[in-house]
Amino acid sequence: AAGYVLLISSGTMIAVVGTGSTPALSGALFYMVGSTFAAASLFLLAGILERSRKGAATAAEPVFADEYHDPFENHDIEEVGVVIPPAVATLGVCFVICSLLVAGVPPFAGFIGKFAIFNALLPPDEPAGIAAWAVISALTFSSLGLLIALVRLGVSLLWIPGETGDLAAWPTELAALGALLVCALALTLWGGAALNYAEQTSAWLNAPAGYIRAVLLGAP
Repeated sequence: AAGYVLLISSGTMIAVVGTGSTPALSGALFYMVGSTFAAASLFLLAGILERSRKGAATAAEPVFADEYHDPFENHDIEEVGVVIPPAVATLGVCFVICSLLVAGVPPFAGFIGKFAIFNALLPPDEPAGIAAWAVISALTFSSLGLLIALVRLGVSLLWIPGETGDLAAWPTELAALGALLVCALALTLWGGAALNYAEQTSAWLNAPAGYIRAVLLGAP
């Protein structure tokens, strides 16, 4: 699943580059940074879930080692409800944030990047072309399809109890996962400054003459 997410992010970049729009490219660059953080987080989550699914034995007891229990296995104990294990809750929240980032759902950075792309492809002073509408439609439906697929995947992996292995995450894994998500959330909070930087980068990429001139004139 993480690999498919990476392909969709790459396809978004290629589609926007094909439009030849400099403002749209700035939005795509912003989206690329946020999706990179999200895809890296998904790969970390995939490693944790795959190890838990295989039930790999470890030498030491990892943090958040949880096990599902049938609430009806002991009829003598009265329980109001079933408590969600800490590992499931932690990894579930991380999975939800990653899914919203990649799918471009507000208010996260993915939405800011896609909104900047749509705003650039739909200028108010001139009608949008067929290529612009094709890119907007493809990005919209791909976001919807990706969100549905990730929600179904998250339910099957984290909500439904598995038959093999218990969810377990090491502190270093959680620290790396948290750092990536903090970077993605920081990109959302400081989206204006990051988008301004992306606009300058896009303008620089679309005007390579200055760079070529500086290199050639600066050569010995």
